[in-house]
Amino acid sequence: MKLRHETATDRSAIATLIARTYLASGAKLIEMTGLLRDLPQYKPELGVIGELDNETPPVAYALFTPVKVGGKDGVVLLAPLALDTDQPELDYNAFLHSAIEHVKKLGYKAVLMHGVPEMYVDDGFEPAADVGIKGSISYPGTALLVKNFGTVPTGDVAYPEFLSRF
Repeated sequence: MKLRHETATDRSAIATLIARTYLASGAKLIEMTGLLRDLPQYKPELGVIGELDNETPPVAYALFTPVKVGGKDGVVLLAPLALDTDQPELDYNAFLHSAIEHVKKLGYKAVLMHGVPEMYVDDGFEPAADVGIKGSISYPGTALLVKNFGTVPTGDVAYPEFLSRF
């Protein structure tokens, strides 16, 4: 799988991928993705696309948004994570690991995400509360998770204000 960062020309294909991944919730997550891209801290290199080849639309997408934890920088929030589950060649774990490694190389200290803990423990995520990170947003059936690359700040996550709507 080839990884690259998103460009403005990818947005339609990414929206289609998000819609296919999240079905009934897709429209809300497409809107959320647009709002995250409108933030001043948005950087195209933090939107990671996975492609099987140059001829097919993206089969995986991860958007990482810089957020402050305890008033300090160095942490990104992963949302959304979209995968084309109809692609048998898609290696979900390899994509996730490569995307996270990409943000680590950019100098970030940790990745936060809301997810089912049991699904992500093998990917190195743990409950954020266990390391002193608190989130003010919760989603049914999920927890705030963190994957650390070293020393990370502790305290409250400063989410973008609109995120609680999603």
